[in-house]
Amino acid sequence: MDRFGRIFAPLLLAGCLPPADTAFPGAPPPPPDSGPVPDTGFDSGDTGLAVPEDPDCAIATWVPTDHPSIQDAIDAASSGDTICVEAGTWYETLDFSGKDLLLIGAYGAAVTTIDADGPGPVVSFVSGEGPDAEMRGFAITGGVCSEYGCNSSYGGGLYIVGASPTLRSVVVEGNEVYGYYGAAGAGVYVSNWADPTLIDVVIRDNIAGAHYENSTQGAGLYLGSSSAWLERVTITGNQGGSYPSYGDGLYLSYGDVVMANVAIVDNGRPSVWRGAGLGIYMYSATLYGHNVIVAGHQADSGGSLYGLGVFAQMSHLGLQNATIHGNIGGGDGSLGAGLDLMDSTATLVNTAITGNIISDTSDPTTRGEGLNLRGGGVELRHCLLFDNGSTDVWGLDDPVGTEGNISVEPDYVDVSAADPLDWDLSLAPGSQLEDAGSADTQDADGGPADIGAYGGRGGTSW
Repeated sequence: MDRFGRIFAPLLLAGCLPPADTAFPGAPPPPPDSGPVPDTGFDSGDTGLAVPEDPDCAIATWVPTDHPSIQDAIDAASSGDTICVEAGTWYETLDFSGKDLLLIGAYGAAVTTIDADGPGPVVSFVSGEGPDAEMRGFAITGGVCSEYGCNSSYGGGLYIVGASPTLRSVVVEGNEVYGYYGAAGAGVYVSNWADPTLIDVVIRDNIAGAHYENSTQGAGLYLGSSSAWLERVTITGNQGGSYPSYGDGLYLSYGDVVMANVAIVDNGRPSVWRGAGLGIYMYSATLYGHNVIVAGHQADSGGSLYGLGVFAQMSHLGLQNATIHGNIGGGDGSLGAGLDLMDSTATLVNTAITGNIISDTSDPTTRGEGLNLRGGGVELRHCLLFDNGSTDVWGLDDPVGTEGNISVEPDYVDVSAADPLDWDLSLAPGSQLEDAGSADTQDADGGPADIGAYGGRGGTSW
């Protein structure tokens, strides 16, 4: 049973997406507490915010007026209380201590920072906190974890274990984890049947490192034996180790994720020698999403890389209105620069797979630069496969010309910038992807859906 009181495992195992006129294709409806976000001016793509005082601060305990530090205010509070924090940089680490309270940076994440300035985690939820334990309007930075720092190599920024907090309008950046035998979740670490909700969140420029031949996992967001809801989330610039590295953007094992309007862009260390899923890594997991971008993961042409954009093993992936573009790198037997699916199933609808390239194809075992299938099955409907090196797909019959699948120039607005974050993957007027989606899907205006991340009902919600 999921957190919304529904058993949806049969849906996941069926490998199909419900009709697109549901609120969230392929997943339960939004959490009941996720209603309109207060008008804080936050945009998940913004790096600077100028915001009014949060309206929920009208009746609240204030830091530093009522308490000198944020943790002092938490210690004095009870579940149901609201704590509002003045703008500034607060050098401390926090533990919600099992309290379902609302913690607000009243003037937004651009001007309100919690900085561990050393051993982290910066913020911990480890005592069974529920969805009413909420953080809003903070930047979370400066947490460094290792065997010698905070006694573990996990969770430099946010550490969520067996809890289900809500994070809104939060930026998690500049946190680090290091471990001799491995490290995980430099930005956000989630485990032990946790179930957080992330809305309008940016996870960027976090670093995980390990000794040579020991792995790093989920430098940006690590989810182990847990679930999560991601809505308007950007995961970018997070770097794992060089040999090997898994899921530098998002690492998901033994859990479920549902996502809407999520951009996972340009994660991974360019010098990575071996790894999988620099954007998304899945092991024995399920992921459903609509309006998803996985783009710009680029690595040197050295060692074996599997699924620079998306790697899935013994998993199920369902995407509607996604764009998987410009994931480039690898050699020596690399597989599936866009997607590499191993003993997995996937249903892709209205999805563009374009411009994914394995840099060194001299090894005869290198294949499937757009989508590589090695066990399992894939259903593609009204998808675009175009300009993926020498082979758009491997391990399945060429889908172009069936089920509405096409191979044409996508005519993105602009993908010329050196920084993938500056790419505009929306469609230029007259693109052949306009109105080319599945007949049972619609754009926000009620007309036929476009192919790609800017089509469908969530196409205008970026």
